[in-house]
Amino acid sequence: MIVKWNIDMQIRIQKKNIVGGWDNIWKFLKDLIKNEIAKQFKNLGKNIRNIY
Repeated sequence: MIVKWNIDMQIRIQKKNIVGGWDNIWKFLKDLIKNEIAKQFKNLGKNIRNIY
């Protein structure tokens, strides 16, 4: 009985985490993309300076 209740709770927690996780994943991806773009621009700036 307790084991079944525990499993039910685990599943509920997992579902909640997955839903909350999506928001975190989006935030993470957005930050990742922002950082990546920033890095590319930095490199671009360096390359332009090297050319001229």
